[in-house]
Amino acid sequence: MTNTASTILEKTKAKTVRHGECELWQGTTSPFGYGVVRYQGKRMRLHRLIYTLIKGEIPEGMVVMHQCDTPACINPNHLHLGTATANTQDMHMKGRAPNHKGRNNGMAKLTDDQVLAIRARHQYYSRTNGASAISRDYGVSSVSIDGIVRRLTWTHLP
Repeated sequence: MTNTASTILEKTKAKTVRHGECELWQGTTSPFGYGVVRYQGKRMRLHRLIYTLIKGEIPEGMVVMHQCDTPACINPNHLHLGTATANTQDMHMKGRAPNHKGRNNGMAKLTDDQVLAIRARHQYYSRTNGASAISRDYGVSSVSIDGIVRRLTWTHLP
């Protein structure tokens, strides 16, 4: 470790608080809660800098994952490498993924109840209950109705 690295680590230690096994950064954070610092003229996420200073370079295509699932944690024992895919899978497996399904999607124009009613009402080639008629009643496109009926969208509903 270079003198610069040890100085950075000392300064970092002064701005952390121990919480169980985690070492939580108390300085500047990103909107997602990750520690952020300036290092060699660049803004960096602190957990990545700590990983690099203690464990070595981060290979291209790899991310630094938190074993503890705490973005502010900079305990090097909680940091390990993985792919972006592995990180996403870990997030889903642990139930930390945001829910953007159905009405939780900011672009949704329909409710779950409306989608269920559309599926119950729809009849192919019907003037009154076909995709075009339903789309006019609900103020969405017939392509949207088709996606709902064919279960290409709103897949979380029965």
